[in-house]
Parts: sequence; C-alpha cells; structure tokens
Amino acid sequence: MFAVYASEGNLENPLASLVVGERPEPIVPEGWVRVKVSHASLNRHDIFTLMGVTAQAVPIAFPMILGNDGAGTLDDGSEVIIYPVMGSPDWRGDETLDPDWNIFSERVPGTFADYVAVPRRNAISRPAGISALDASVLGTAWLTAYRMLFTKSGLKPGQTMLVQGGSGGVATALIQLGCAAGIEVWATSRTREGRELAERLGAHRTFANGEKLPRRVEAVILLASVGPGCVNGWDRLLAAPGTGQLCALVAWRLTPWIARARLARTARRRGRPLRPDEHANWQVWGHPGRGHRPLWRTFLTEQRALLRELGELEHAIASVQAPVLLLSDPRDTLVPLDTARRLARALPDARLQLIDGAGHHLPRRAPDAVADAIVAFLAAAEAQAARDETRSLTFGGRRRVKSAVVLADPLALAGSADAYRGCG
Repeated sequence: MFAVYASEGNLENPLASLVVGERPEPIVPEGWVRVKVSHASLNRHDIFTLMGVTAQAVPIAFPMILGNDGAGTLDDGSEVIIYPVMGSPDWRGDETLDPDWNIFSERVPGTFADYVAVPRRNAISRPAGISALDASVLGTAWLTAYRMLFTKSGLKPGQTMLVQGGSGGVATALIQLGCAAGIEVWATSRTREGRELAERLGAHRTFANGEKLPRRVEAVILLASVGPGCVNGWDRLLAAPGTGQLCALVAWRLTPWIARARLARTARRRGRPLRPDEHANWQVWGHPGRGHRPLWRTFLTEQRALLRELGELEHAIASVQAPVLLLSDPRDTLVPLDTARRLARALPDARLQLIDGAGHHLPRRAPDAVADAIVAFLAAAEAQAARDETRSLTFGGRRRVKSAVVLADPLALAGSADAYRGCG
C-alpha cells in the first residue's frame, strides 16, 4: 500500500529519512479495526519521529509510518475519526497517566498510509456536521489544547489567556477555543503574518516577541529549576573545550550499555518489566535510539550556554515581582536542594514546597502531588488577585492578568513527555 514513512532516525537531517513509497498493509489484531484513510494531518511529532526522538521506553522500530491523526472509513463503510491516544485495555482514569500511554507512529504504524489498524475504541463515528478534512486535525493538537484550557488552566470567561507562538497547531486551537469560551485571548508571534493569523482566528490582542504586555503575569511556578549553586564540577567539565567532547565520546560508547545493564538487573531483581516512569534517567540513556551523536552535541551546547548565561539569570532574579512557587525534592541528584533554597531567598515573593521521593523528574514521578501543589498555589494567587482587583477598582487602578507561566529545567520535563503531552 502507499505510505509516507521514516526509514531511520536522523537528528541532523530529519527529512533525509522521509520516504514516500510502499509498505505492507497492516495486520489487524483481535479487537482492532482497519481504517481506509481519506485525510491525515501533519504534527510536529512527525518531525520527532524522523529524528528518532521518542519518550517511550523503547526505541522506535524503523521503518515507521508517520502520522498521529486522521479520518476515513471502516471496511463496512462507516465514517470515523481516528482518536490518537492508546494504552492499556484495562486502564481506568486519566489515560495520560497510563504507563502504557502511546500514540500512532510511536509503537504502531501511523496514519500516513492507505490503511491503518486502530483499536476499535479509537475509531469514533464522525458526526455529520464535521467534514473529514476538519476531523483529521482534531486529534493531537485540539485535544492537547482542550485539555490545557478546560482541564488544567482553571480559566473562566472574562479572564485573560496569553498564547505564545500564536501560529502553531496547538496555539491556533487554543485561540479559537478560548474565544468560544468567552476568554480574552492575547497571542504572540515572531512574524507579522503570524500575528495577523491569530487575529483572524479571533485573538483580541497580538504582540511581537519581546514586546511589553500591558498587564503583568500574576504567578510563576518553578519545577526543579536551575539557579544559584546548581553548577557543579561535572557541568564545568562538560562545558570545557576538548574535555567536553572527550567525555561525550566515552559516553557514546559506554552509557547506553551501562544503562541497559542496570535496567535489566533491576527488572530481574523485581521479577517484572520496568514501567516507563521507573528509573526515568536510566531509561532515557539506555534507549537513546539512533543519532545519539547529535543529541550529545546538543547537550554539550546547552551545558556551555548554561554556564555562560547563569550569571545573567541570577542577576535578573530580584526583578521577578510575581508570587513564585518553587517545587523541589530534597533528594534531587541533578539540581541540589540548596539551589531551590537560594532561589526562594533571592526572589521577592517565593514559597518553597518540597515533594519527597520524586527525584528530579517531578511531573513524571509525582504528577498528583505536583498538580495539587500548583492548583492550591494558583487558587491562593487568584484569591489574592481578586482582593487586589477590588482595591484597584476602588481606587481607579488597573487589573492584572489571571495566568500562570511555567518555567522548568528542560531535562526535568524531557522524561515526562508522555505523561504531560496532553497537559501542555
């Protein structure tokens, strides 16, 4: 059958792995159905697949057909939308927390083909009022936007939402959903064309990157964040010319083997396979997929940028006037607790909350505790904002934005892509 697929992972030149050709028709397991695809949509996830990047515990099995979303017909002619999220058949509750969570083109072939096999529950009847073209873009981007806005944000009609990068898939969905829900929508974009697109979709105001907003952010949340005292000898070694590349060269050869050996020993000791949320650091290093050399070069570039820019960031800490919630684990081995404490002392209005036992990957290993802490913090910030707004209106002042900015160490979130893809 006709298909568009990735022949291998290629971090440096993803499009070099793109193949338009023939692939075998899908095998349809029991409980699954075959969909004849009429429409499919492109997501940034497809670029990740071409790069060989995945948050799954095992590498992508190339060649892999691309595509997360689509629409088409079953063998009996029924018109369906393909729901992209799959997991354990017996999982109950929030499916984004299912350790077996995956979407098309991660473990099973995707939708960029004449036919795709999907679990029966993932073939949803297409309502008459939605065209197949529109249905094919509803999956990944619009579900992510819906969850961000209506499940996680707590925004209410009349409040303000800032959408950064207002021309992307999730961003354009957020703009339209927010406007439909009666939320005041602001959007940013690097280009005039991007800002014009956001305005056509309904954004009330648009801003260029770096442009000062008319109202200030009300709250900031830092998860396992870098800060004063976070740099150690290993960071300086990896950032140094020559020695950094030498360490990377050794790591290319040894780290995946050591990590897989440790994971296998741990699994044997426990008598069962490890879940993706267990030993997250070792899982990432044990299964880097192909193209790990560019990954290490990117890591070294980030290390050098950290050392180069950390001083400037530390000087800017005192200028953050919004209330700040700091979440940290005392046993975090990557960013020490002392960094969080120093951040809390340096920030004008900060509260440090410890989550014990999660390590560096807070969102992945303690999602409920993180979510509860953020909800409680934002509720308190909202109550304070309401009191301030009452006083402001009384004396003719200006109201503030009800919003939250989440800043986090990229490494802390890298291992939690699956659990938090739907949360933004």
